[in-house]
Amino acid sequence: MAIAGSTTVASLVYGDRLSTSPTTMAVMLVSFLPALAVSGSYRRGTNEIVAWRALPGAGVWHGLTLGVVLAVLAARPLMGHELQLEQAALAALVGLAAIPAARRLVSVLVTPRRRTRRVLILGTGRVAASVAARLRRCSYVSVVGMVDDDPHPQDASGVLGRQADLPDLCARLDIDDVLVAFSRKPTHETLELLRGLDDKVSVWVVPRLYELLSWRSVVEELHGIPLLDVAPAQAGRTARAVKRGFDVAVAGALLVLLAPAFAAVAVAIKKSSPGPVMFRQLRSGQDRQPFRIYKFRTMQMDAEQQRAALAEHNDVDGPIFKMRSDPRVTRVGEWLRQTSLDELPQLFNVLRGEMSLVGPRPFPIEESENITDWATIRFSVPPGMTGLWQVCGRSALSYDDLRHLDYIYAASWSLLWDLRILLQTPASVLHRRGVL
Repeated sequence: MAIAGSTTVASLVYGDRLSTSPTTMAVMLVSFLPALAVSGSYRRGTNEIVAWRALPGAGVWHGLTLGVVLAVLAARPLMGHELQLEQAALAALVGLAAIPAARRLVSVLVTPRRRTRRVLILGTGRVAASVAARLRRCSYVSVVGMVDDDPHPQDASGVLGRQADLPDLCARLDIDDVLVAFSRKPTHETLELLRGLDDKVSVWVVPRLYELLSWRSVVEELHGIPLLDVAPAQAGRTARAVKRGFDVAVAGALLVLLAPAFAAVAVAIKKSSPGPVMFRQLRSGQDRQPFRIYKFRTMQMDAEQQRAALAEHNDVDGPIFKMRSDPRVTRVGEWLRQTSLDELPQLFNVLRGEMSLVGPRPFPIEESENITDWATIRFSVPPGMTGLWQVCGRSALSYDDLRHLDYIYAASWSLLWDLRILLQTPASVLHRRGVL
C-alpha cells in the first residue's frame, strides 16, 4: 500500500498518466518488494522490548535504493517505455515516510494490543537500578525483579534469587527478557547460565561504559570479537548550516500556523491572573552565552521572589529546581505546562538563532554555573525546545540521567538524530511523561 501510494504521488508530481497504469504499478511493486526483502526490511525477530521507532531502519533505506535501480532497469522490457530515474527516486523518498507510517497504522488497527514484556535483570547496583528505573517508565514493560549472588544492599529487596536460579525463574515467572546489567560473579559462570536459557527468552546486554554510547553506535567485528564504536558528532559546517536552515523554515511555518493558538492562549492568561502574557528569563545558551528566553507565563507575578522560600520542597536532585503542585502556578498555567504549550514562544528564540528545535534544555544562569567537568559539553551545541530529556522521561529522570543524555546528544549529534527526536516528541507530550 505504501509503495503504491508513493508511486501515485510521484506520478502526480510529474504529471505522467502512464505511470499510474496497472502495468507501471506492477513494475514498481515487483521491483521494490523483493529489494526490501533482500535488504532485510521484512525480517522480524522475537526481541520486542525495544519500542517502535518513527524513522525507517537501514533495511528500508537500502531496499528502496535498490528498488529504484531495479524499477528503472525493468521498465523498458516490461512496459515498453522508460521510467524516469527522478520519478522512481521521488517515489522512494516518499516511501521513506509512507512505509513506517503504514506499518504503524497496520500495527495499531490489526495487531493485538502489545503484551507486557516481563523482564528480569541480572545484576544489582547503580547500573541495574538505572536500567530498572528507565524500564519502569515504559508502559509495556514489567520489571519482575533481579538476580544476583552478591546483591547491592539497596537492591536486596528486589532480588529474587541467585544466578543459578535464573533458568528456573525464567520458566516459573514467564520471563520474556533478561537484561545483563553487570554482576560481580565470574564472567565464565554467567556465560554458561545465559547460554543455557530457553530460546524463548531474549537476552540483552548493557555494554560497559554505556554512558559513551548512543543509538548511532554500531557493532563491528574484529576476528570474531564484537566492537562498539563511540559515534562522533557529525557537526561539520554543512550539517550545521542544514540544521540552522531547517530550524528557520520549521519555526517560521509554525509561527504562522499557530498564530490563532497564540492569541487564544494570550487571552486565557490575561483573564486568569494579572501580569504580562510572556515570561522572560536569562538562560545560558551555546558556549554559555546568555540570552533571554520567551515562554507563556504560567506563574504568579512574584514567582521568582517566592522561590527561595520553596527551595526545601525541590522534587529533583542536582542544581535544578522542580516542584510538584507548585503553589506559584496559575490554573491556566498548569494546563499550559501539562500540554507544553507554554514553550511555543521559544519559536521566536529559534528564529533569532539563540535556540534550536532540538538540543539540551537551557538552564537559568544561576543553575548553569553549577554545571562543571564533562557535563559542560552540553554548552557546545545550541539549546533546544525539545531534546532527549523530553522523549526519555522529562522530570522523572535523575540529574545523572539528564547529564548522561546531554552528553551523548552533544558528543554524537547528527541531523538524523534531531529528526528522530522531533518525531518522538508529540507522543511524549500527549502521554505527559514525567511532567511536574
